Amino acid sequence: MRDMNFLQGKKIAVVGFGREGKSLASFFLKHGFAFSVLDKHEVADISGAESVAFGENYLSRLSEFDVVFKSPGVKLSAEFPFAEKQGTVITSATELFFRLCTCPILGVTGTKGKGTVSGLTAEILKASGREVFLGGNIGVPPLDFLEKLGQESLVVLELSSFQLQNLKISPRYACVLNFYIDHLDQHQDMQEYWDAKSSIVKFQNPGDVAILNADDERVKNLSERTSAKKYWFSLTKIAEPGAYLLEDTLYLNIDGQVQELCLKNDLKVRGEHNVSDVLAAAVLAAAAGAPLNSIRKTLKVFTGLPHHRLEYAGEINKVSFYNDSLATIPEAAIAAIRAFAENKVLILGGSDKGADYAGLAQAVAASNVRAAVLIGQTGEKIQAELKKVGFSGRIEIGKSNMPDIVAAALKLSVPGDVVLLSPAAASFDMFTSYVDRGEQFKQAVSDLKQHVQAGKI
Repeated sequence: MRDMNFLQGKKIAVVGFGREGKSLASFFLKHGFAFSVLDKHEVADISGAESVAFGENYLSRLSEFDVVFKSPGVKLSAEFPFAEKQGTVITSATELFFRLCTCPILGVTGTKGKGTVSGLTAEILKASGREVFLGGNIGVPPLDFLEKLGQESLVVLELSSFQLQNLKISPRYACVLNFYIDHLDQHQDMQEYWDAKSSIVKFQNPGDVAILNADDERVKNLSERTSAKKYWFSLTKIAEPGAYLLEDTLYLNIDGQVQELCLKNDLKVRGEHNVSDVLAAAVLAAAAGAPLNSIRKTLKVFTGLPHHRLEYAGEINKVSFYNDSLATIPEAAIAAIRAFAENKVLILGGSDKGADYAGLAQAVAASNVRAAVLIGQTGEKIQAELKKVGFSGRIEIGKSNMPDIVAAALKLSVPGDVVLLSPAAASFDMFTSYVDRGEQFKQAVSDLKQHVQAGKI
């Protein structure tokens, strides 16, 4: 671990006391740094803080501090640039980790798929015998394992736009998957969101590696923002150096030699978006030194992460239920719809992040969707779009709890159908998180199955 003298004698604030804020506090306590905690909501169990500030005006003190660590969930409001003008350094736990980490970091970002790519990359590298630490947005705050890292270790980080925002350091290996409209409830506009994502490659050096999606024009244009060596992945064209799908076979070529990875049908994960994620992970792992046999072996056994993305939830009366609660934007729901050839009943809707549902409605109308159960704040908005495109299936709307939602979906189904929870919206109007929504869905499916088997329904 590098020297932390740059924090000595500084007046430090941790803004936002969620998962990353608590990780920072533990880190500072362990290393003897005094710090204060600022949070909009009063938080229990703050031990060791020099001072605390809660409430609506919790950011009014920012300029009193030398260094402010902003947590990912805290919106970048006007108080932050004002404090910067007064000489305050605005940084983050992510940037601190980047400054202190002495082994290579593999960073993955994108509107969707970054958890899958991060997890699969880590599995490939572990299969090749490397010591790998997986963290960031996917789970463990990286400061929690900083002192376990050796020179030969590798760190794979899933990085959200909030973790990348204002980052002044880029990882040695940066992978950008895609870019869709999202998080406009937290980012000021699309440009701010895009600028945050771009930080993952902006500060790379010529000896670094950038892995970019050749099928996404905006991501493709990131090649102009980095001086790193570029690799590509694509579902639609030969992408070299990089990985690509040609007919039904996945190929890799990062050193001038074309290598077959596997057949598309060898993959356990479903959907074209997952094939794209597999290609990205293959290039990322190969660029970091994973041998071909480790990549091939891992791709064929990887079943995805248990994080609410096209997760099988059970079967009732020959109707299969899938949990895709992580699909919080229309594009993710469209990809999920296209992942299944079976007739479908969709569960759509949630809290409103300002998304446009016209494209989703067109995809629903053009596919074999039998019916839709519409929920949450965006339920009526989605219903209006479905009517515009002439969707002829049945619609249920207004269900306020998950057991009723699942029961309604089953009633609209026939044997052989798929019931797909793929909301295309955030969860915060009815649930505490997409995880809570997905877990409630799985529990409701399990409970309903037991009631059906017991003859109670």
